[in-house]
Formats: sequence, C-alpha cells, structure tokens
Amino acid sequence: MIHIFFDAGTGFRYLHEVREPIARSRRRSWPAVAALVLSLVPLSNINASGDAGLTVVGMDVRVELRPEQGLMTETARITLEGSSGPVVRFRLNQALLVERSRAGEGVAGHSQTGDELTVTMTPPMENERRTLTLVMTGRPRYLGADRITENGAVLGGADHWIPTLPLTAAMVNLEVVAPPGWAVLGSGEPAAGRTGDVHRFQTMRPVRSVGLAAGPGLRTTVATLARTPLRVIGDQSRDASGLASIFADPMTWLSGTVAPYPFESLNLAFVPGIRRPAYAGGFIAIPADQATTTLADGADLIASLWFGQHLAGDGPWMESLAAWQAMAYARDRGQGVPSRLAAQRDRYLSMSGNRDVAISRADGDTTGAVIRGKGSSAWDMIRMTCGNRHFQARMAAMTAEPFGPPLELAAVRARFAAGTTEPVEMVFIDWFDRIGLPRFTTALKTLPTSRDEWRADLSIKQLGRAYTLSLDVVFHGAGQERRETIRIDQHTTQLLFVLPFQALRVELDPLGRIFKQPTFTRKQ
Repeated sequence: MIHIFFDAGTGFRYLHEVREPIARSRRRSWPAVAALVLSLVPLSNINASGDAGLTVVGMDVRVELRPEQGLMTETARITLEGSSGPVVRFRLNQALLVERSRAGEGVAGHSQTGDELTVTMTPPMENERRTLTLVMTGRPRYLGADRITENGAVLGGADHWIPTLPLTAAMVNLEVVAPPGWAVLGSGEPAAGRTGDVHRFQTMRPVRSVGLAAGPGLRTTVATLARTPLRVIGDQSRDASGLASIFADPMTWLSGTVAPYPFESLNLAFVPGIRRPAYAGGFIAIPADQATTTLADGADLIASLWFGQHLAGDGPWMESLAAWQAMAYARDRGQGVPSRLAAQRDRYLSMSGNRDVAISRADGDTTGAVIRGKGSSAWDMIRMTCGNRHFQARMAAMTAEPFGPPLELAAVRARFAAGTTEPVEMVFIDWFDRIGLPRFTTALKTLPTSRDEWRADLSIKQLGRAYTLSLDVVFHGAGQERRETIRIDQHTTQLLFVLPFQALRVELDPLGRIFKQPTFTRKQ
C-alpha cells in the first residue's frame, strides 16, 4: 500500500510504503475551548489496495503555540472506521513526542522511529468505529529550521504537525490562540466567534492539507481577486490591495488554462525567518523578503499552489510542472521569467555536478535549482517533442480530472506518449531520469558551388550521453539569415545545407528554448 505525504516547501506529495489503505475523513464536533481544531469531512473513501481497510471519519486537534519556548502542545482525537490489523502507522514530525495514546475501546500503545508513529491497537478493528487519542508536544522543525519562534510561526503540510494517515480531502475548522498582538492566518475564511486572541478559520471546500502562519507586528489586509477573497498578513509594505494587481490576472489565466480555482480564498502570509514557501489548502507562506512585484511572480506562487493541491504528484516532479506553467503564463503575457525561478535556473547552471539529482528521484531535500530550475525546462522539452496541440490536449485532460489521489509520474509519461509517434518516452528519460544538461560543440565549413550558392557543412557534437532534441539552427551571413529545425539523437550529427549566401556563423537554439550549457562553435 502507499502512504502519501505533503511537502510544504514544495507544495507536493510523496509516496511511501505503508500497510494501511488510503482513507478520507469527515466532520466531527469540536470543543469550543480548543486552541486549534480541525474537523475533517470526506468526499469519498479511497482504498489503494482494494481491501476493506481503515478510514478516518473524524479528527479533532487541539494545539497551543508557545513561541517564547518554540513549543507546541497538541491533542489529536482521531476517529477511525473499518477493519485493520493491530498496527496503524502515522506520519508525524519527528520533533513532536507523543506522551500518551489511548483508544476509546480496547488498548492502544505507541512507538516512534524518525517521523513514523506506530500505534498498536488491541483488539484490532473489525468493521467498527474506534476513537484514538494522541497527546504530543515538541518543537517542530523543517529543513533544519524551527517552525515556531518569537518572530513568527509557520505550520504547513510538510511539517506534519498533525498525525497524518493517507490521503485526506477535508473541510476544516481551524481555531488558533495566539500571543497578544499576533496576527494569524490559516486555510479557509475567518469564522465567526473570535474572542480575544482566539482566531477561527473555516474552509468551505475540501483541502489536502492545512496551513497556519502567525507573527507579531504584522497586519491583516483583504482584497478581491475575480470574486475570490485575497487575505494577506505581513508588514506595512504588504497590502492586499496592491498585491491583488499581481495575482488577479494569473488567477484568471490559470482558471481558464488549468482548472477553476479550487479554494474559496487565497491566503498569503509574508513571514520573517522562513527560507522557502510553504503550501497548504488555499494557503501560501513565503519569506518576508521574497519578491512579489510582477505578474510572473504571482503566477509562480499560484501555479505551485494549484498543482500541489488540485493535482499533486507522487514526487517533487509535480513542482517542475507548476514551474513550467508559470513560465508558460509569463511567455503568453510577454513577461520575463519569474524572479525566483530565474534565480533557480542560474543556480543550476553554476551548481556542482555532485549535487545534481535526477528529477524523477528527487525528494524533499532536493534543491529547487534541480526541481524548478531544470524541471521548468524539462516540460518544454516534452512539449517541443510531441507538439503543442498534443501537449495541451494531455494537459487539459489531466487537469480536468476530479480531485483524487496524487498522479504517478509513470502514468503521466504514458499519457503524453500515447497517440503520437514522437519519441516522448526517450525525452522523459533524458530530462527526468538523468542528471546534467545538453552541451554541444559545433563546427561550420562553407564552400561555394557552381550555381552561385554556398554549401554549409555543419557538425554538431554532443558532449557526454546524447539527448534526443529538436533544435532551431540559424545560419547568419552578411545581412542575411536562414532558420532550420533539426532533430538530433546521436553524439555526432553531420548536416549539409545549400544556402543562397555564405554562412559566416551558426547559432543553435537562438530563442533559448532548450535549457542547456553554453555552446561552442568553430569555423573551418
């Protein structure tokens, strides 16, 4: 069976083997005194194995944030339904220590190894409903950084601050007690009943994960994006009205190109001290100093949220698709490459080879220079190979699918390869299963012919293992040029062209459509 985990830093899901089937959950009553409450409501039950399995039918979570100590305390009351063996495995941030576990019926014991929490229930569940209560405390960390400090708090899907069973699609009620003077933002819309420093939020549509951000000295502002509320917390320089102009057009464009926006609001937090964005249902938390000044920047953030939550994938490769979609928006609107994405592409070009990882084997610790920098171009290689019409048809079919389990990369490969004679599978192998980039050297030799024309002999040599590529080639003469499109798949490709002018130089990929190392040309 599979266990699906969400990474807040990337916005995407990863699969790990477990023994429980996938389950969904539904709403339960929750105490008014809770510091943070999540009530989960199912769309339907999903079972990856086909067995009767175990389903989460309710979850009440109480959390208290203590930023002066960097601590959180939590009580999670999880109602399970169905049949299972004696062992249930959860994913939980390894910095959170479970102090007590108990079952509403029978006996429950627990043990922790890394970020896996194993709960043993006696007797095992047999087509019944049982409530499991876990009490825990600790200092959650992500990528070596504390998530709760005196400067602010960020909790997202990858923090695993809630004990996680497989896929959850749920309505959420969120109640947060924050220190006096702290602004708070969570997934969903503000709910009625705020008292003092207690902040409540509620989602009206299913979400895969829950986000929470809070901090001192921040303010909350609100605007509207195409009838969707935009809620922002940040310092005085971050105002929802100004940011609305950055996000409105990308949201409209993506709604028409990908799928209707899947959440009732967009909640955006600018938080000091975090190093990379965190994503959850309708929620994004980004570093306080991250640039959000262009339409392309807005598209970059929304696309990551859209793909990570609406589709999701069985690995970080899904974020590469989101990065490509942001670039597609920028091209369509005549914008430059999104600033964060441009920096990641530059970082990949200068990165040491021993840090490179194949995109298909990347994990939550893989640098964004690989997943987004190289990955944003990998999808362009698929598009250029199979053609725009075929590519867009496959994208439309994929994004039109109902909310469900994360997509597997192997299945996506098969979809794009189906119905075309182009070598799509080979291009997937080149760009997703290998490290590095294409690198060429070219040699140009010209000779006059008897018909007042010129013969151009072009040799293209690929350094290292050969890629399968479609390349634009431009021959430049004295005030003249000729453009050709070629396909290469060998270490050395010899080509002959007859031109009406003498070619003085040749240029490969003049529009920079291929993410490649610099090309070296010599004239013979």
